[in-house]
Amino acid sequence: MNIPIGVFIVPFAIRHLPKLQYHGKRHGLDPVGVVILTAGLVLLLFPLVQGESSNWPYWVWLMFGGSLISFIALWIWESKQQRSGIEPVVPPNMFKNRHFAAGTFMSVFYFASFTSIFFIVSLLWQNGLHKSALETGLTILPFALASMASSSQSHKFSHSLGRNVLFIGCGLMALGLFGYLAVLLIAGTNVNIWLLIAPFIIAGAGNGLVIAPIQDFVIASVERQRVGTASGIFSTAQRIGSAIGIAVLGSIFFMVIRHDHSGSAASFVNAATITAYINIALIFIALFLIFTLPKKAD
Repeated sequence: MNIPIGVFIVPFAIRHLPKLQYHGKRHGLDPVGVVILTAGLVLLLFPLVQGESSNWPYWVWLMFGGSLISFIALWIWESKQQRSGIEPVVPPNMFKNRHFAAGTFMSVFYFASFTSIFFIVSLLWQNGLHKSALETGLTILPFALASMASSSQSHKFSHSLGRNVLFIGCGLMALGLFGYLAVLLIAGTNVNIWLLIAPFIIAGAGNGLVIAPIQDFVIASVERQRVGTASGIFSTAQRIGSAIGIAVLGSIFFMVIRHDHSGSAASFVNAATITAYINIALIFIALFLIFTLPKKAD
């Protein structure tokens, strides 16, 4: 779906996006850094996604080891580039900025939580409760609509409340997840779309208040000339968080089901309940890290 959407948007981007004049010193590319970073991410994410379904064979652990070596090599290479006056793809000294470093890790934990929720809900609804893909989509729809509505107004709250908007957003997200957990614990296999409307609206409203302004608060602490690099690192951290969350919680979900041996709807609900506790814990870690962000986004 991304390809036709991208093709459709390109003409509008060419016509409407302003043409900026760059007056600063231009830096060359860092192809070695890009290759090492890409290798490290592939060696980390591929075994996370494929490990559980392959029963965690030896090559998974070899890839994890290779990923660690790649990231160490990246740090050494980028430090060398930086000392030589060459702009690295991931400047190590950017992580000396505690606002940026903590905000980036906050984003990893937050995205690991909220993106994995709907992966688990899809598995529960379709594989466990034998609902259709349409019913699964309708179950998640309240979250999406509430997120869209709150994100459209988040800039106003961000301007007036500062980083408190992130506290409110994470708080609502946690409250919605507690509601989701309560429904699973009380309703069990009788869980249905109607019982989850309210929790998902609350969680979605909170999500919109976090997703839209979070980058502004994190990037606000970075020097103006490094905003582009910081944005790229921050966006990559979000993708890593999403992949890790889905891989790790998905693995836990299936391990619980395999341990039950029955493959019944009750085992799927039990697995979803256990992962919901982890989702909530990840949100609270993200909530704690908000304290490290600047109080204002500008």
